[in-house]
Formats: sequence, C-alpha cells, structure tokens
Amino acid sequence: FGFNGGSTLALDTRVPGILVNTVIGGAAGIVGGIAIGWWQRGHCEVGYLINGAIAGLVAITANCHVVSPLAALVIGLVASALMVWASELLLAWRLDDAVGAIPAHLVPGIWGTLSVGLFGDLALIDNGNTRIAQFGVQLLGVVACALWSCATAWLLLRCIGRFGPLRVRPEDEHMGLNVSEHGTRTDLIELVDAMEMH
Repeated sequence: FGFNGGSTLALDTRVPGILVNTVIGGAAGIVGGIAIGWWQRGHCEVGYLINGAIAGLVAITANCHVVSPLAALVIGLVASALMVWASELLLAWRLDDAVGAIPAHLVPGIWGTLSVGLFGDLALIDNGNTRIAQFGVQLLGVVACALWSCATAWLLLRCIGRFGPLRVRPEDEHMGLNVSEHGTRTDLIELVDAMEMH
C-alpha cells in the first residue's frame, strides 16, 4: 500500500483507486492460487495461496493507477495462473528456486508491465499512444530490462567464476549447505548420521 499508494508522491484523488486496485489484484491472486491448487491437488495448496498473493500484488503494481477494478481482478487472477505455470515449469526443468522468486516476481512482473498496454485507460496514460503502440512500449521495456539484467548478471558471474567455483560440490549438496559450509548441526542431522553409521 505504501509502495503503490505512495507512488503518486501526493495524497490526492488517485490514491483511493490505486489502493482499491492493489487490494483487488492481491486478493484475486490469492483466490486464483487457492482455486488452482484445489483443482490440481484436491486441497488448498498453501504455497500457491501465498505466492498467488505476491503474484497478484506484483502484477498490479505497474498498472494500478490506470486500470479499472475489473481489470485489476483479471490481472490478479492471470498472475496467479502464470505463477503456478512457472513454478511447475521450474520443477519440470529441475531448476531450484527455493523462494519462488521467478514464479512470484519475474513472471507476474512481466505480465503486469504488459497489462498497462492491454488494460490501461489511454486517457489516464495520456501520452498519445494507441493501445497497440502502448503495448509495444511496454514490451520494449520488458525486453530492455531482460537484456540489461541478463547481460550484467552473466558478466558479473563470469568474473566471479574466475576466482572460485560458483557451484558447490555434489557431496556438499547432498550433505546440505548448512552443514558443509556453515558447520551447523541439528538433532535431525545427528540422528541421520548415526543411522547411516549402523
């Protein structure tokens, strides 16, 4: 609420609509996450509920000032569906995203940015663009950010990789990084170690 509502840098008549759209986008993400979890697994999938809320809030952020409440509902619902799709895709590709950053932030963020062109009130955007032109501007922004962040990350990781490995050994992965890198011991680890020795 502080982020979206405060983005106007003034407490004016736009703020209530922004806050309403923020609530609707987040709530729609929750409902979508619950519904998809129930449909897929037969119960409320808590991870989908939590990440659905985040996905809805992320997706509504770029457009909360220029869309209707109905559009906010659609944006939040689609964001939760995209979050589930991205989560399942990462699992299928065996890519580890322990906190769900890609499904909950990246994918809904792209969707929300493109939604400015799809659902935004052109009179409120007020830059003279047609809907297609505005969608093109949003898509250009997504591509520019992707190229910049991917190129910068690749260059940075390439440089860091020259001084040491970026990936831990398979034995360390199996043992767990909390043990192999930090020397952390718990009762459970002690029990597993004792069971393996006998």
